[in-house]
Amino acid sequence: MKIVSVVARQLLDCRARPLVEVEIATDTGHFGRGASPTGSSVGVHEAFVLRDGNPAEYNGLSVHRAVSAVTY
Repeated sequence: MKIVSVVARQLLDCRARPLVEVEIATDTGHFGRGASPTGSSVGVHEAFVLRDGNPAEYNGLSVHRAVSAVTY
């Protein structure tokens, strides 16, 4: 089984903060989806938070750079 596509997008969590969601498809037709919301604090075992920093979009919290890094 091989991954044939990886598509990421920016979504909003329940507090209207942007997060990354990723969909993966395989050559056998299997499909998976996962999201990575961030908590109030980021501990040593949590994912790195990659925010855009543009104050004009969600007060700098948008994740378009992270989405670009993931899309395959």
